[in-house]
Amino acid sequence: MTTALKPVLRAIDCFEEHLRAPVQVADAAAAAGYSIFHFSRKFSQITRQSPYEYLMRRRLSQAALCLLQSEHRVLDVALDFQFDTPEGFSRAFKKMFGQQPQQLRAQHTVDPRLLMPRLTEDYLKGLRSIPPAPLQENIGPVDLVGWMGVCSSGENDPSALLERVAEEARPYLPGREKVPCYVLTFYLRDWESRGCARFAGVPAESLEKIPVAFAGKHLPAGKYASFSCAGFDSALKYSLSYIFHTWLPHANLSPQVPMVLQRFQWDPFAGTRGAAPHCLDVPLGG
Repeated sequence: MTTALKPVLRAIDCFEEHLRAPVQVADAAAAAGYSIFHFSRKFSQITRQSPYEYLMRRRLSQAALCLLQSEHRVLDVALDFQFDTPEGFSRAFKKMFGQQPQQLRAQHTVDPRLLMPRLTEDYLKGLRSIPPAPLQENIGPVDLVGWMGVCSSGENDPSALLERVAEEARPYLPGREKVPCYVLTFYLRDWESRGCARFAGVPAESLEKIPVAFAGKHLPAGKYASFSCAGFDSALKYSLSYIFHTWLPHANLSPQVPMVLQRFQWDPFAGTRGAAPHCLDVPLGG
């Protein structure tokens, strides 16, 4: 365990043990071995959110799951997770989930991108390589050709899809130089249970001929928040978690974005794709 993370991880343990019990920031500071001022500054620096925000969002996330998995009254759930009044609980709940507790229970599901997960040591280590704020870029329009598939909600690595694209594209590439590659992940209705739609492809103009098996996809011009990312496995997972659970809420934007885009320079003839740095882009709309 990295020495610098130990105090913060002890504080996280303290919060997690008291999601349904009274706890103060001072208690977590004591668990970390810091003064309240130093603890608050260190916790925010490492996790990119305040101790109080983490505690509240964790309580609300667990409360949302409790509403879906039990028949407890909303009032009882609110009191169980240490909210003084049902009104205060409902206000905080709507701010985080965009709806009242009763509405979420009635729909029988919650978008996992809205839930704040417990922060782990691996995540905090990975967070160091993720820029705290993105660049804003105008991307598109571009006409793409490639392969469409379905991936599970937790599957981040598009290697299998890219290999199918490579097999079809290699005969029609004019040289062995790298080409721009785009991977689009679409969060369609009921994606949590049915999986995400994913398209991987290259600009149509980069090929001498379009393979018959390829599908076309037009990416219209748009404004994106662009994060640099080191790879497709754990780095991508932690980047997505940070974007959905911290950056978008802090930017007053909904984590329920319809699509996430990945862009990188790709060599379809080599097996080095996974190590290539790339951009992870979130549409900003408007």
